[in-house]
Amino acid sequence: MTDNSKIQPPSAGDVFGETYQMYLKQIGERNLPELAKRLNVEMDRDMLPVRLFGRRYHICSRGIEYPENKPLVHAEIVVLCQFVIRFPHAFPFSSNWVLYRDFMDAAPFVGGFRTSVEEPLAKIFSGKLELLEKACDAMGGVKPQLEQPLQYDLIRMFQALPEVPVLLLFNDADEEFPAETRIMFEDRADKFLDMESLAGVGWLLFDYLHAEFTGNATRTII
Repeated sequence: MTDNSKIQPPSAGDVFGETYQMYLKQIGERNLPELAKRLNVEMDRDMLPVRLFGRRYHICSRGIEYPENKPLVHAEIVVLCQFVIRFPHAFPFSSNWVLYRDFMDAAPFVGGFRTSVEEPLAKIFSGKLELLEKACDAMGGVKPQLEQPLQYDLIRMFQALPEVPVLLLFNDADEEFPAETRIMFEDRADKFLDMESLAGVGWLLFDYLHAEFTGNATRTII
């Protein structure tokens, strides 16, 4: 049974609260029980369970129930709401991995994605490959079977959302080159999330890995 005391409703009196309210109105217009069937999950009363990087959230038109008694950060709200609102009527086929910058509408967010996700990950874990492996393991990252092998010191795949996997590629620093991180998505990811939300997936991956590395539960993003 859902505990309504853990549902994060829109905050009154701020711009994001108004955006969140708009999201919830759109969620209320979706057939959540039908969506649950397509996701192969059971409804919890009137709430749709969705896993975000393995963490189970519950979503309905009243708000999002958050796990572990921790309020959601804005990126989690945006990603979860957009996933429910935009979920396509048919699963698009894909077998191709692409960089974030390769999506058609990504241009306004590419610079921020590099400076807020890929570059900080490379800097934090430079010279700490084993610690990055442990952080990935703690988050459920797995070694993927790729049709075209990639040459990186570490490759891990995460299930960000149902039907939305994320690939983390990392080369540690050596005598010639600094550490480098690349984040890849399936080229159909834009059918499930808009570009701002997809960037949010990258920001959350960084935040969760950073939290595993530092042992700090405090959220670093809003």
